[in-house]
Amino acid sequence: MEQFGIKVLGTLNTVRPAITHLKCSGAGRVVVINGVTAHLPEVGMPAVSAARAALLNLTRSLAAELAEAGVCVNAVNLGAIITDRQHARHAALAADTPFDEWCAGEARRRGVLLGRLGTPSDVVPVVIFLLSPLAGYITDSGCRG
Repeated sequence: MEQFGIKVLGTLNTVRPAITHLKCSGAGRVVVINGVTAHLPEVGMPAVSAARAALLNLTRSLAAELAEAGVCVNAVNLGAIITDRQHARHAALAADTPFDEWCAGEARRRGVLLGRLGTPSDVVPVVIFLLSPLAGYITDSGCRG
């Protein structure tokens, strides 16, 4: 239940107070950061995968609910991104392997087509685009990366 509370209720409790403002703005945007496990459950992580699937459903429900007011709601469903968490996983699982080599192996293991893990710099432009007027006709969509 902890994962559900963090991911689903955390998002709902963040968006809900802003709904009136989003509707009145005429160009409101919500971008939910989720994970690819919403679509592709990961072995050994059933609670996380289920919570992410619920978050995807919440995102789609918000998109349907807010569309009439012109509010666009979308998701960015991230795969493995190089963050402090990945550095900690590397240290715990394969400290004797160079980090770049370990990341390439993780990308292969996870079936990442580009053969590398993502970076925050890969994610930021997508979020900025979805928040911009250029994405004014995009709602109920999810980008996977």
